Order: sequence, then C-alpha cells, then structure tokens
Amino acid sequence: MITVLTSTLPERQEMLADTVASVKHQEGEVQHLVGVDHTRRGAGPVLNDLLADAVGEWVMVVDDDALLLPHHLSTLAPHLEGADVVYSPPVVVGGSFLNYERPFDPRVLERFNIVSQNALMRTE
Repeated sequence: MITVLTSTLPERQEMLADTVASVKHQEGEVQHLVGVDHTRRGAGPVLNDLLADAVGEWVMVVDDDALLLPHHLSTLAPHLEGADVVYSPPVVVGGSFLNYERPFDPRVLERFNIVSQNALMRTE
C-alpha cells in the first residue's frame, strides 16, 4: 500500500481535482489523503497531520498542482526492495528546472539533497 499526501488551500480546489484524478488512476493499492489548509498554517503542518493517518510502508507527497503520469507508481514499484527512497525526475511543463535536467549524480544528491518531491519514501 502506498499513501499519497496532498496539502491544498481552499481556493485551489479546481487544480486539486486534476491531481486527485491522476492519483486515482494509478495501479495498485493507493490511499490518497488530502488536507485543506483553512487556517494558513502551511503545507508542512498539514502534511504532518496527514502522515499520521498514512497506511502502508510507503508515502509520497504530491502537490495540488502536480499530476502523476499514468503508471508512475507501478514504474517505481520494482525498485522499492532494499531502498528507503525511490524517485524519478519530474516532467516540467511550461518552464525549466535545471536540477532535474541533468544526469543523475550521487554526489549532487549527497551535497544538495535534490530529490523530486514526488519521491516514494519508506515510512519506517
């Protein structure tokens, strides 16, 4: 079981609908927890609250304006054994994000901790 966590704001419900649909269409057992930040505490506290209700060994944070490509989770699944974090670079549309546009280099990861937000992370 993988739990996907999404923090959002009340005025972002339209974008959130697309995110929810992209998570719903993933293969396998997926629990999607969404927290609406009505009091402007910030995404961190909302995600921590959601994490307390996560089920299973793996968790992933997905922004309310992000979409998971079809088969995203099933593509990562074969790489979970023996790992604590598994991720793939995101597809950036309408812009550029240099950190994800270069080949994987473990030294960069070690020094700058650049991990895609939509990484699968072991909960234990």
